[in-house]
Amino acid sequence: MQKNQLRNCVLFLLLCGIGGTTYAFQKLGLTTGLPLWSAGMRFSIAAMILIGWGIYRKKISYDRQSVITGIQYGVLYFTIPFGIIYWVGQYLPSGLLSVLSSSVAIFSILFHYFLYGQKTSKRQIKGIVLSAAGIVCIFSDSLFSEYRGQMLGYLVISMIAYGGAAYATAMLKSNVSVIVPYTFNTVALLVGGICLCTVSLLLEHGTRVFHGAALFSLLYLAFAGSLLATRITTYLMSQWDVAQVTAYRFISPVVALIIGFIFWGETLS
Repeated sequence: MQKNQLRNCVLFLLLCGIGGTTYAFQKLGLTTGLPLWSAGMRFSIAAMILIGWGIYRKKISYDRQSVITGIQYGVLYFTIPFGIIYWVGQYLPSGLLSVLSSSVAIFSILFHYFLYGQKTSKRQIKGIVLSAAGIVCIFSDSLFSEYRGQMLGYLVISMIAYGGAAYATAMLKSNVSVIVPYTFNTVALLVGGICLCTVSLLLEHGTRVFHGAALFSLLYLAFAGSLLATRITTYLMSQWDVAQVTAYRFISPVVALIIGFIFWGETLS
């Protein structure tokens, strides 16, 4: 039992680190790449790795529930929210986006309660309130003075995107006991990749590069930010409740702020 708890804690900390570095690598890729195309290729590469691994291990199987849940998650978590966040990421600092992502933890708990009747303990609620207050405190100056006019619109759009991600997270938690993780992860990533690449081909114009910073960013985001993060999240959802798993979104902003300050010259007040 102790060994299992230790493994869960290590995976949770790894998820915090991945979540904190994702935005910096996303911004690195956007210096030369197209937003929707970069997001789509990120998920497509991760899906291809999983498919290749499944063929090698001869473990490919697709049950109906896992496929349906994977398709829903691929659209609601990967396609719509990530498409929006990649686009907005051209205009907002990586640290701020990570801070806004902490709202997913709050929204997920609300969706899980109102849609699936899953209650949250008073201790968890207190922790969430304190964490949210800390996030607001950290970014209070920039939230209320630096970003005005058009920036406010980007913030609202980001919140809508994270609300969609929260709904998908609550949905995953309600189905995690009846799905096959490998099948779910593969289908979700593949759907997200295909949808975003298709939309990119229809709406985006420019050079689709696969070298230098763009390629380095894609490979990191595909393996760590998508494949590894999705597998860890799916596993932890089967071990912990949604409040515990999504709590990493309160810790990742600290990592993102430091990374943005060191490598992107972003202000750290």
